[in-house]
Amino acid sequence: MTVIVLNYNGARWLERCLSTLRAQTVFEQLEIIVADNASPDKSDLLAAQLMKDWPNGRVIQHGANLGFCEGNNRAARHTTGRYLFFLNNDTWLEPDCLEKLVRTVQEMGAHAGEPLIIDYEDDSILSPVGAGFDLFGLLSLGEPGSCPHEVFVVGGCSYLIRRDLFERVGGFDPVFYMYADEFDL
Repeated sequence: MTVIVLNYNGARWLERCLSTLRAQTVFEQLEIIVADNASPDKSDLLAAQLMKDWPNGRVIQHGANLGFCEGNNRAARHTTGRYLFFLNNDTWLEPDCLEKLVRTVQEMGAHAGEPLIIDYEDDSILSPVGAGFDLFGLLSLGEPGSCPHEVFVVGGCSYLIRRDLFERVGGFDPVFYMYADEFDL
C-alpha cells in the first residue's frame, strides 16, 4: 500500500501525522510519500528530516501549489502499492488503522474505503461524507451507524482506493482544485 500525504504549509501537523504512520502495525509494508505543493513554511524539509531513516518514505517536491487533485495525481504516478491511501497532513491514525482498513475493504469486496473519522477536538464521530443524493441532487449526509458499513462517497481526508481503479478512472479530476473531488472520483 502507498500512503500519499499531500502537503502545503503543514509544519504544525506533519510530525504527528508522520509519527502515526511510523507506528502502523503494517509500517514495513507501506510506501510513504509526502508530496509537497511548494510550501513556503519549509515543511517539505521537515518531512524529509522526520523520514530520513525510513527506507520506505520519501518527499516529492512539486515546485508549485497544484491543489489537492493534481498534487495527489502527480504523486500517485510515483507509486507501487496495490492500494493508494490519500491522507491529509492534519490527520493521524490509530496504530492498527491501515491494517484493519485494508482487511475490511477486502472482506467487503469494496474498491475504496475510509476509516472511521473522529474529530480530534471533541472525539465526536464525524458523519460519512455522503449517503446518497437528496431530492434536489445535493449530497446528503448519513449517520455514522455501525462499522463497517457501506457509504456512497468516501471522504477525501483519508481516502483508500485500489490503484488500478484510480488509474482506470483517470484519478482526481484536476478541474477541481480542492473540495468536491472525492464526490467526483
